[in-house]
Amino acid sequence: MHKAYTQELEDGSPVHNFPTLLRSLATACRNQVLPNGLPEGLPEEPAFEGVTQPTELQSRALALAGVRPENA
Repeated sequence: MHKAYTQELEDGSPVHNFPTLLRSLATACRNQVLPNGLPEGLPEEPAFEGVTQPTELQSRALALAGVRPENA
Protein backbone atom coordinates (compact mmCIF):
# COMPACT_ATOMS: atom_id res chain seq x y z
CA MET A 1 0.00 0.00 0.00
CA HIS A 2 2.92 2.35 0.59
CA LYS A 3 3.70 2.55 -3.15
CA ALA A 4 0.08 3.17 -4.14
CA TYR A 5 -0.41 5.88 -1.52
CA THR A 6 2.87 7.80 -1.87
CA GLN A 7 3.73 6.98 -5.51
CA GLU A 8 7.24 6.30 -4.22
CA LEU A 9 9.30 3.20 -3.61
CA GLU A 10 10.76 2.54 -0.18
CA ASP A 11 14.05 4.15 -1.27
CA GLY A 12 12.18 7.38 -2.16
CA SER A 13 12.43 6.98 -5.93
CA PRO A 14 9.23 7.47 -7.98
CA VAL A 15 7.05 4.54 -8.96
CA HIS A 16 7.02 3.92 -12.73
CA ASN A 17 4.58 2.16 -14.98
CA PHE A 18 5.53 0.67 -18.34
CA PRO A 19 4.92 3.87 -20.39
CA THR A 20 6.94 6.08 -18.02
CA LEU A 21 9.75 3.54 -17.95
CA LEU A 22 9.82 3.45 -21.76
CA ARG A 23 9.96 7.27 -21.85
CA SER A 24 12.98 7.17 -19.58
CA LEU A 25 14.70 4.46 -21.62
CA ALA A 26 14.01 6.42 -24.83
CA THR A 27 16.43 9.16 -23.71
CA ALA A 28 19.41 6.81 -24.00
CA CYS A 29 21.07 7.29 -27.36
CA ARG A 30 24.18 7.06 -29.47
CA ASN A 31 25.04 10.04 -31.70
CA GLN A 32 27.57 10.21 -34.49
CA VAL A 33 29.41 13.51 -34.15
CA LEU A 34 30.86 15.08 -37.28
CA PRO A 35 33.27 17.89 -36.28
CA ASN A 36 32.84 21.04 -38.35
CA GLY A 37 34.50 24.40 -38.76
CA LEU A 38 38.18 23.58 -38.24
CA PRO A 39 40.72 26.28 -39.10
CA GLU A 40 42.16 26.19 -42.64
CA GLY A 41 45.11 23.85 -43.11
CA LEU A 42 44.31 21.48 -40.23
CA PRO A 43 43.49 17.88 -41.06
CA GLU A 44 39.82 17.03 -40.97
CA GLU A 45 38.73 15.48 -37.67
CA PRO A 46 37.28 12.00 -37.97
CA ALA A 47 33.69 11.36 -36.89
CA PHE A 48 33.22 9.85 -33.45
CA GLU A 49 30.36 8.47 -31.39
CA GLY A 50 28.89 10.15 -28.37
CA VAL A 51 26.97 7.76 -26.12
CA THR A 52 24.76 8.91 -23.24
CA GLN A 53 25.52 7.44 -19.84
CA PRO A 54 22.52 5.52 -18.44
CA THR A 55 20.70 7.10 -15.52
CA GLU A 56 20.28 5.15 -12.30
CA LEU A 57 16.75 4.16 -13.37
CA GLN A 58 17.91 3.08 -16.83
CA SER A 59 20.78 1.04 -15.36
CA ARG A 60 18.45 -0.74 -12.96
CA ALA A 61 15.82 -1.45 -15.64
CA LEU A 62 18.44 -2.78 -18.06
CA ALA A 63 20.00 -4.95 -15.34
CA LEU A 64 16.60 -6.41 -14.42
CA ALA A 65 15.99 -7.16 -18.10
CA GLY A 66 19.41 -8.83 -18.38
CA VAL A 67 20.70 -6.25 -20.87
CA ARG A 68 24.23 -4.91 -20.60
CA PRO A 69 24.73 -1.50 -22.25
CA GLU A 70 27.60 -1.43 -24.79
CA ASN A 71 29.29 1.49 -23.02
CA ALA A 72 29.36 -0.21 -19.62
